Amino acid sequence: MKNSYSPSSKSNRSYLLRTNIPIDLKETFGGKTRFHISLKDVRNKERHLVSIFLKSLTTQLFNEIRMGKTLSLDDIKEILKVEVRKSILHSHHVHLGTNPFNPEEREESLESVSLREVKFKHEIYEDLLGYEKSLDIKMEGILQSLGIEYNTNSVNYKQLRRSFVKLYLLRYDWIKDLIKETGRTDDDFRLEVEEKLKVELFPELKLHLKPVIENYAPEPTQPYQVEKPLTSHQLTPLSVGIKNYIDEKGDIRPVSFLEITHSLNLMIEEWDDIPIGSLTREMTTKFKSHIIQLPKNRNKLPEYKDKDFHQLVEMNVKDTISTTTVNKHFTWCSSFYDWSINHGYSNINPFKGLKIKRKIRPRDERDRFTELELKKIFGKENYIHFTNIEKGKYELYWTPLIGVFSGLRLGEITSLYLDNIKEIKGSHRENRWCFDIL
Repeated sequence: MKNSYSPSSKSNRSYLLRTNIPIDLKETFGGKTRFHISLKDVRNKERHLVSIFLKSLTTQLFNEIRMGKTLSLDDIKEILKVEVRKSILHSHHVHLGTNPFNPEEREESLESVSLREVKFKHEIYEDLLGYEKSLDIKMEGILQSLGIEYNTNSVNYKQLRRSFVKLYLLRYDWIKDLIKETGRTDDDFRLEVEEKLKVELFPELKLHLKPVIENYAPEPTQPYQVEKPLTSHQLTPLSVGIKNYIDEKGDIRPVSFLEITHSLNLMIEEWDDIPIGSLTREMTTKFKSHIIQLPKNRNKLPEYKDKDFHQLVEMNVKDTISTTTVNKHFTWCSSFYDWSINHGYSNINPFKGLKIKRKIRPRDERDRFTELELKKIFGKENYIHFTNIEKGKYELYWTPLIGVFSGLRLGEITSLYLDNIKEIKGSHRENRWCFDIL
């Protein structure tokens, strides 16, 4: 549909630019058919030029609405930086999986990488479009996880997809260099990627390093240091990252949801809602010293319920959470930062290797019920009256009873079938019901 413009029309002594909205975009504009722009403040000599400019601008606007929001250059850079990081990690895995002291194994590894490279080159030579279509699935997952809208026909999207192909080609030579131990470093690979892709991804590598004042350096053995600014993704608050991380897990049990949320929210209790990429190893080491001082049942016992994280740490309570619970918190935090690395929110996992070595078995860390407590729990006036039987979960009702009265282990109980319950004859006794677990 043609747009009609009236740059010098007069309405109530005001000059208006009338623009007709294309039929296919009327719903986008709430059903409106046209809009007006006042030109009364534009000088007479310039109204025609301004009208031409606005016509071009609205045409561009309509086209962008039809195309949807495309990837920005900053988005492309962040995604490629993550892919470079993943390529480096993959290459080192291949390298470290090769025995450098066995010449035959090293040659076999080099031959395997070369064969994969030839196969990949043949695939993109014969059917590049087909391979790029297969990449669309991977890119769809990446872009959706970052909350980025995109159009597969946009130039930026096609540029990003082609950059993936070039990066994968460069990775083969980098793996072979590692296996041959040529001395090339990760930074050499990063600079090569920048040169081949013609995109500035690691400007910090080109900065001139300035010596650090000796008395100020945190580590005297490190003569130089560069302060790297956080990227836009790394500035994402912890709360947003945690939500995205849990959402990706999909449909999880309410108990698991509460457990994961509780463990990850401890980070916010310690540092507030800081950027994900700002965490350092020093911060998590101090966090570890705080976690092990938390009391048991902090949300149940009245003396702890109204106190925040740091107040509880300062109380120096004796009955602290178990090593198993501490390690569970660090497991989820470490998993979250592995996910953050893959999604560009962080360069490091500052929780890696922070788990505490157990001195006693996990089951010995828990308080056991006394005989009197067991009798009270399983007494018919309590167990039958207060135990709710969830529909379809009858085994949860019978398993504790079987354990109490038979002494069977949990694994033995949960593997029982109805056929395992049999009636047998006793010697000079009446028939008896028993579990046949042989």
